[in-house]
Amino acid sequence: MEKIPRINSELAKLIGQVIQFELNDPRVGGLISVTRVDTTQDLKYAKVYVSVYDAPTTPDETIEALNSASNYIRSLVMQRIKIRLMPKLTFIIDDSIEYAMYLDNLFRGLHRDDNAE
Repeated sequence: MEKIPRINSELAKLIGQVIQFELNDPRVGGLISVTRVDTTQDLKYAKVYVSVYDAPTTPDETIEALNSASNYIRSLVMQRIKIRLMPKLTFIIDDSIEYAMYLDNLFRGLHRDDNAE
């Protein structure tokens, strides 16, 4: 397995644990799932894609809070991973699950229309 995908996988797991168990920000609540991490080849930057459900704030406000806490999250992850360089984290909303659900509902609606005819 290549180095970058292995690092991405480990970062996703550790960042998810930090968000779930150690981040005490009222804007970050509900179910937040790290769906993937994309790290640059030089390990300077990482985009962290998250899905947000049942949050007390909008997804955009949750992302803003996560980006505000990114240095804190980064420092906690750095203590748990053996990596030469810890990338700067940027959080991005991942709406692919919602989009898939939208398409599923759309196709189900088309299927119902076909059966009605």
